[in-house]
Amino acid sequence: MAKKLSWNEIKENYPDQWVELVECEWDPYEPDPRNGIVRHHAIRRKQLHELIMKDQPVDDAAVVFAGDVKFKEGIVFNANLHQVIDSK
Repeated sequence: MAKKLSWNEIKENYPDQWVELVECEWDPYEPDPRNGIVRHHAIRRKQLHELIMKDQPVDDAAVVFAGDVKFKEGIVFNANLHQVIDSK
């Protein structure tokens, strides 16, 4: 199995990609994981899910985007990333 990487190493190795992490550690007060093992990765989230489904899915895995999320200026989201306000 691949080695456990820090979140910064994951972002460097898989820039702007969706990654499936296993054996990840996550501080509940932080938006990003501390570290994890990249099991699958892909440019598009749909492609990642297709890879995951071809393999045996694991119970304790996280799917995260290893890049900077860019939102249009003036849009506000709630904690579940549902758009709640468009001030423009």
